Amino acid sequence: MIEVTFESKLRQSAELAVKVGLNIQAGQHLGLTGRGSGIALTSFMRQVVDIAYQTGASYVDALVLDGHMDLVRLQHATQESLEFYPAWPKERLLAILEQGGAIMSIFAGDLNLLAGQDPERINLSGRSAALVI
Repeated sequence: MIEVTFESKLRQSAELAVKVGLNIQAGQHLGLTGRGSGIALTSFMRQVVDIAYQTGASYVDALVLDGHMDLVRLQHATQESLEFYPAWPKERLLAILEQGGAIMSIFAGDLNLLAGQDPERINLSGRSAALVI
């Protein structure tokens, strides 16, 4: 009998994403972005990276954006600075796409992480990121 574990399910999901969803081909680049928190996010991203390389990807650029760091920004940054979001994440993904690569974004956040935070500040921060990306 085959034992089904959380890790084996993560691996199956990563294989489906890379081989079917992205259809990664030999020599292709992959831009992988994960936003959220917790071991499940990093575990899944590691599986995606592993399978992408095994499938023939020549380069995988992985970036993790931590939800707890977003929370600290919301709590302590000035209102004006929440309107800022750098252009480089968009430029990073566009460069990968221009070379015929694929991009994948994973969101695995704690739904309660921003509970109690000012909705206007959350909206302002999210809106500035959305305008760039």
